[in-house]
Amino acid sequence: MVGQVFLGAISGTSVDGLDLALLEISRDLSVTSATTVPLPEALQLDLKVLGQTGNDDLAVLGRADAMLGDFIGTAILDCLAASGTAAQDVTAIGSHGQTVRHRPGGSAPFTLQVGDPNRIAEITGITTVAD
Repeated sequence: MVGQVFLGAISGTSVDGLDLALLEISRDLSVTSATTVPLPEALQLDLKVLGQTGNDDLAVLGRADAMLGDFIGTAILDCLAASGTAAQDVTAIGSHGQTVRHRPGGSAPFTLQVGDPNRIAEITGITTVAD
C-alpha cells in the first residue's frame, strides 16, 4: 500500500519557532522529516504582545495573522524542498497556528489562533486544514 503524505505545523507558547513534521501514513505512521524554524523577531514580539491580557489591538492581530500565515507557507516550501518532496505529493497540511488567547473558563469560553491558513494554502498550493 502506498501511503499518503501530510505535513503538520505548530508553534508553541514559547513563540521561538515553528515545528514542522512531514508524515507518511500507510499501514503505519512514519515521520519522514522534522524541523524547527526560528520565528522572525518582529513576529515573535507581536505574538507575545497578543498573548497578554489587555493587548487587544486588532491591527496587531491582523498583521500577526497574515505574517505568520506567510511565514508558515514559506517554511513549508523550504521543508519540502529540503526533504525532496514535491508539493503535489502532499495530501494536506494541518496547521495549528499560534494560540494568542485561550480562555476555556470564561463566561463565553474560547480559544483564538493566528496564522492565516488561506495564505498557507495560496503559497504552497496544498489543501490546508486549520482551526
